[in-house]
Amino acid sequence: MLYQNVRGLRTKTVEFFSSVASVEYDVICVTETWLCEDIDSWHLFDDRYLVYRKDRGSSSNSSRRRGGVLVAIKKCLSSRKLDVPGLDLESIWISVKLNRNKKMLLCVVYFPPSSHVNTSVFKPSTDFDGNDECESDCVGDFVKIENVTYDDVVLAIKELKSSLTAAVDNIPYFIIKGGSEFLIYSLLVLFNLSLETKMFTEVWKQTRIIPVFKKGDEQNCKNYRPIAILSPFSKIFESIIHKKLYNQVENLISTSQHGFIPKRSTTTNLLCLTGKIISSFESDSQLGVIYTDFSKAFDSIDFGILLKKLQVHSDLDSVLLQRDLDCLFKWCIDNRLHLNIEKCGVLSYTRKAQPLNHVYKINNLVLSRSNTVTDLGIIFDSKLDFSQHIDTMVSKTYRRLGFLKRRTREFSSELTLKVLYCAHIRVPNWNTAVLSGIPITETKLKLLSEYRTTS
Repeated sequence: MLYQNVRGLRTKTVEFFSSVASVEYDVICVTETWLCEDIDSWHLFDDRYLVYRKDRGSSSNSSRRRGGVLVAIKKCLSSRKLDVPGLDLESIWISVKLNRNKKMLLCVVYFPPSSHVNTSVFKPSTDFDGNDECESDCVGDFVKIENVTYDDVVLAIKELKSSLTAAVDNIPYFIIKGGSEFLIYSLLVLFNLSLETKMFTEVWKQTRIIPVFKKGDEQNCKNYRPIAILSPFSKIFESIIHKKLYNQVENLISTSQHGFIPKRSTTTNLLCLTGKIISSFESDSQLGVIYTDFSKAFDSIDFGILLKKLQVHSDLDSVLLQRDLDCLFKWCIDNRLHLNIEKCGVLSYTRKAQPLNHVYKINNLVLSRSNTVTDLGIIFDSKLDFSQHIDTMVSKTYRRLGFLKRRTREFSSELTLKVLYCAHIRVPNWNTAVLSGIPITETKLKLLSEYRTTS
């Protein structure tokens, strides 16, 4: 089903016809058609559709040319228009027969801005539960989770990492993988029972928290990132439900989302950013980037707001960037998310001798400006030559290599040395930068070549 407010079709008949011809929607609903009797429906739809229209007025009456609604339904569906007496609305009511036993009542209504129609009937009512009273086979914005199958459990356990780590239940992950054949049917029953009763086992909600140091003062607890170790059974159930949900909403996820998406990662995110920076260099322009930081982003999400959203299915450039920043701050306030303004900053990417240094603010607090920023483990600089990142990575790796050589002088196992080298010397941050396709100068390439030869 497709709905669209078009604000006039009289001058768009050709474009609209072409658009309709290229899609396969069973039902198309349109408001503000601005049509009149001298424009036939065959100008808008091909012969696959049966069109129901309610035009506001005739072509000779200019004051009545606007408004209008229409519904186009494929002829393979049995449909008929309903007459609703006493309803002074710009609306069309259609009864659609879905199968032998089920029908769908479809209503398309347009309320002009000047309308004084009492719309209380359309407001949410606590007198009855509409979900219990109305059954619908429409997919639309609704997501349906089918029962968990045997194969779902087998695949989820297979994808589970074989680890010695244990949650509060003290059951290591490798035991679940090793004894999966004895657990599959029990887990299958528990998972489907959880879906049926809409209840989740309290024990599976408990997590073991491990603090991981980030940087700064080790005595400051704010410099530690809490890592939650989930129960393996909770992890398996989560994996199964995630697949069932993701397959239904995949096409709705923004292409700008890189986190927690298959075939996307921090690497693809950095690749998009570096591509835009390089494009600005090629056009001899300046690109301003605001780096923001949320305080405890994942822990501070207001689930009430989140659930509500899920329920409702030049100088001028600098000014525009500041306006976007103000919108971001307002969005954070509305969603009860706290921006850590002290960690927010500005970095302008340009190779001009005299860049434009505009003062940006969040909540009237001036953001600090710097020439470098660490983004997802990569040190970006204003000229995008990554000199500081390479110098830092090489220096850090040499220190690790020296420490490893001193501590492993008496080691004779080649395999052990190789494992230690791969774990501590091959710097993950450098590998990510290479995958991001960063531009590197000849001098830095020579430095990296010497480093690799030495190590």
